[in-house]
Amino acid sequence: MVLTWPLSRNINLILQVTTMMHLLLSVETQLKKYYAVRNAIKKHRPHLIDEHLLSKVVNSTKQSYGKVKFNQVLDYPGIKSLATKQINNVPLFTFEELQQDYGFVLYEKTYSNYYHNVELEIPEPRDMVYVFTDDKYAGKFTGVLNKKLVLPSFRKLGLLVENMGRINYGHFLHDYKGIVGEIKLGEEEVSKGIDWNIWSLPLNNTNLAQFEVLKTNPGPGSILRGEFTIHGKPADTWVNMSRFSKGVIFINGRN
Repeated sequence: MVLTWPLSRNINLILQVTTMMHLLLSVETQLKKYYAVRNAIKKHRPHLIDEHLLSKVVNSTKQSYGKVKFNQVLDYPGIKSLATKQINNVPLFTFEELQQDYGFVLYEKTYSNYYHNVELEIPEPRDMVYVFTDDKYAGKFTGVLNKKLVLPSFRKLGLLVENMGRINYGHFLHDYKGIVGEIKLGEEEVSKGIDWNIWSLPLNNTNLAQFEVLKTNPGPGSILRGEFTIHGKPADTWVNMSRFSKGVIFINGRN
């Protein structure tokens, strides 16, 4: 079994109320919270509890498989090899225009002359934007904490944009993802041209990645891989992410 993890960093974003806790209560039947909620419903709305149906619910088998060592890596810009679509010399299409629901999109542009210590401004990043200059990580935009970033000398600019979920209520309902609005390098607007190269990276199957041996600490835009073996019948398990910050997990290449 293979587990992979794209590296990123902690951020602060606007909170979105979801039904995630309701789902957790329904699937994690061993939790005290589940029974507390179920008993409360039974007490105040007994007609909502189907005792016959609940009697058929059996807790699944759980198993610990020990530690997984990440010893392989796919560094930036190697993640381009996972693109499901590549288009060249186009405008800054959004996720929706690319017909991509989730994951990442990489926007890249090479300039004829070098920029030196110029300020990059992205007023409306949707949502997290990892900035690379000449394929080296230069910083990030979070959509809330910062709108400008001073860049080192470079010719090639890469913007790796992560869709972190959509708002589903009110005037935020049309929550487009990608680069929305203008981009400025100094006083120059660079977002209106049709000279951007784009890679769609939904990361719906990381088995296609050409991993290399991990030798140094990887940076943002990297995917790590580790392997572990299951003997006998597979059982439910958990991944302890307490030593990680932010990213996506894949098991056997699937999100």
